[in-house]
Amino acid sequence: METVAEIRLWTERVLSEALGPPGPVALLDFPSHPNAGDSLIYLGTLAYLERLGYTPRFVSDQFRYDPDRLRSAHPEGPILMQGGGNYGDRYPGYQPHREAVVADFPDRRIVQLPVSLEYLDENKAAATHERIKQHSDYTLLVRERPSMERAAKLFPNVKAVYCPDLALGADVKGADPGADPEEVVWLLRTDSEGVARDLHLPEGSVVCDWELTRIDRFKWATWDFPERLGNRVDWVRPVTNRFQLAGYQKLAQINVRRAVRTLSRGRIVVTDRLHAAVLGTLLGLPVIAMDNSYGKVSSIYNDYLGSLPAVMFAETATAVKAMIDAMGNR
Repeated sequence: METVAEIRLWTERVLSEALGPPGPVALLDFPSHPNAGDSLIYLGTLAYLERLGYTPRFVSDQFRYDPDRLRSAHPEGPILMQGGGNYGDRYPGYQPHREAVVADFPDRRIVQLPVSLEYLDENKAAATHERIKQHSDYTLLVRERPSMERAAKLFPNVKAVYCPDLALGADVKGADPGADPEEVVWLLRTDSEGVARDLHLPEGSVVCDWELTRIDRFKWATWDFPERLGNRVDWVRPVTNRFQLAGYQKLAQINVRRAVRTLSRGRIVVTDRLHAAVLGTLLGLPVIAMDNSYGKVSSIYNDYLGSLPAVMFAETATAVKAMIDAMGNR
């Protein structure tokens, strides 16, 4: 049975081979939104880079990407792109940004950090393939087997390498649930990846999705303001560049700390969000995972997440109820 430590060692070997000798890197596509799962990936990425001796000297999100600023701050060395579940055409905007970076830096090593692939339109997949196959040094890291199969089919001339999700590299601490934690936290998707289910909610259930409180949103806006200002006022940029990495890390921590407080409210986590399952596991909570709309959760569960002792997978709402009942009777 694999442990988180074993998965991390496996991931470190893959990253070392893909990135090359330790040194400076650029890290692009910071997730500047309140999805705690993407923030957990980002913090896991930073943790892996630090352990392996890679130093981010340029970071940006897709809205503040500037190839000239990147060249000035990071004249040589690998360019890394944030991993996650948005490689493809379900979420417009991410893929054009990735492909713009490929076009802007045709001779630099570019590593797409671990992703799941989903294309609803094969013509768009063909267009992506046409752009990335021409790059001189492009590596696509893929975080589960079905996406590896899709990559082989859709991108036959692209180097694709299997690598676990980087969120498992994050170091997180639990929150105090209080004197009387709830029985079950149901963290369920409310977006296009959600699946309608007739759930059986036991007494003491909390149903929610990733969200920030008003105070968290204020903190987010406060940390985000310097970079927004630097993006609009040229003379401010050299100052804000020095604080950009710290600012992005703080934004990700705001998201993840809120997620930790949410999951720590219960004794059991039930979720169809991959990274709620990962975070619950890192917190030492029993996790019952369900699938999202296109099988991402079950794929990663079958590949490595399910090897961890506190994670179970339920195909149906009836199965979830049975698992909760069984845990209550222990």
